[in-house]
Amino acid sequence: MTSPISILFVEDSKDDTELILLQLEKEYVNIEWNRVDTNADLQTQLIKRDWDVVISDFNMPGFSGLDALETVKKIKHDIPFVIVSGAIGERKAVELIQKGVQDYVLKDNLIRLPAAVKQAIEKAQAKRNALINRLKLEESNKRLSTIYNAATDAMCLLKVERKRLVYESVNDSFVINYSHLLKSISRDEIIGLTSTEFMRDKVKMPYEQIMRMNTYMFDCAKKGKTGKIVEKFILNGNPYFSEFQVIPIVEKETCTHLLCVSRDVTQEKIDEIKIKEAYLEAERIKVHLEQENLILKEEMESIHDFSDIIFKSDSIKKILRLLEQVAPVDATVLVTGETGTGKELMVRALHKMSHRKDGPLIKVNCGALPKDLIESELFGHEKGAFTGADKKKLGRFALAHNGTLFLDEIGELPLSLQPKLLRVLQEGEFQPVGGTESVSVDVRVVAATNKNLSEEMSKGNFREDLYYRLEVFPIHMPPLRERVEDIAPLISYFIKKYAKKFGKPEALISTTEMAALESYLWPGNVRELENLVERAMILSQDEHLQLVPL
Repeated sequence: MTSPISILFVEDSKDDTELILLQLEKEYVNIEWNRVDTNADLQTQLIKRDWDVVISDFNMPGFSGLDALETVKKIKHDIPFVIVSGAIGERKAVELIQKGVQDYVLKDNLIRLPAAVKQAIEKAQAKRNALINRLKLEESNKRLSTIYNAATDAMCLLKVERKRLVYESVNDSFVINYSHLLKSISRDEIIGLTSTEFMRDKVKMPYEQIMRMNTYMFDCAKKGKTGKIVEKFILNGNPYFSEFQVIPIVEKETCTHLLCVSRDVTQEKIDEIKIKEAYLEAERIKVHLEQENLILKEEMESIHDFSDIIFKSDSIKKILRLLEQVAPVDATVLVTGETGTGKELMVRALHKMSHRKDGPLIKVNCGALPKDLIESELFGHEKGAFTGADKKKLGRFALAHNGTLFLDEIGELPLSLQPKLLRVLQEGEFQPVGGTESVSVDVRVVAATNKNLSEEMSKGNFREDLYYRLEVFPIHMPPLRERVEDIAPLISYFIKKYAKKFGKPEALISTTEMAALESYLWPGNVRELENLVERAMILSQDEHLQLVPL
């Protein structure tokens, strides 16, 4: 070992002391020591400093090892004491141990001494630590007892037995609170009662409530976890609400006691009920006014049909008003927004409101077409224009004549094709692949993207002139997380849709689950929400919507 050790030798022989030191130096590198051979010198050294161990001979002229032991016990009782001597009878060895000697080693077996010294020191230290911990625990218990009785909340300690909970102690607030509620009750009337006896005979609780409370407390004890519930009582004809916190006290992986803290929350609950009633009344008035307002609006103006756009938020209402404004003119519209926000629905609504509603609405997904075929898909090709072109093909622009062409994911359009698209937008004509003559078309172009085209321009991936030609009338679709008021009507719509599709009854969703869905960020937006409801309807076996974890 590298740690130093201090040894006080009680030995009349210098030679024996040196032999013992030689043996100990095999185990301890740094040894501080001193040797005494009289009781007076022993007392002086014990008073002068602390020693890790006393190693004493047993038989010395006029001074024995037992005398040395008595002196050590009087002055420094916790210092480990080891006897090193010649032959000692069995009876004497037992007597030494009984009197407080940690160990004894015969001089003809000094090889055992280092281990005996080490063990004696460790035992003494463990004994000191146990004493310190016990004193600390006593002091801690005193402080806890003071806090326990000074607490304003009612507190009680219940002993957990196999089938019952027994009151071991209650604090002052517990007695005061229940004395106030039950007119008269003392600490002695509570201690020793089971929880059932107290709740049944003193508080006069209904049987079902007693069973619920006991079950809850035993469940906390079984799981070893803190729990909190609020219970309603009728005391003296008046409602009384109490918040119970149950704290398990676990020893050796077993809950032995429960610390129960109860707090009067009657006024808080009454206020909460009043606020809820006021909110419901406000909601009733709001619904009534909204219905009146809707009737007035229907009388005052005609409204376009947005039956396939489910919304409640003001942001979508504003977008629909913008669509109404831009629909009659043939301005190019650029719809931006994250994936799944409903950009295509807005494009369809725009087409229905325009004078081109009787013409075709042709969609092109620029990100889904191979780069070597997208030009042919957009502008068509002549027979023999390239390998595999065995006949003439009309492109999407030609198919959208007198209608609307929807260029989805326009940010994925290859840079090489962007000048040709720009020409169509500016001049209304193009050349098919392999063709020699220009084809004129009357097409309104609406584009959509989930990319930031400004960033794509700065990277050189998108032409600036094409960007400004597309962004004549920009419309941005907000993500679902920014219009949470749309979630509830969307869920209702999707439930009806898939109930009809799967031949199932329309499922119900709880307010807790709805709140969880409204707090979710929806990275996939409305598309992710629809997929979630579809899966839930497939899994649902009864009237409750079987939502999968988000």
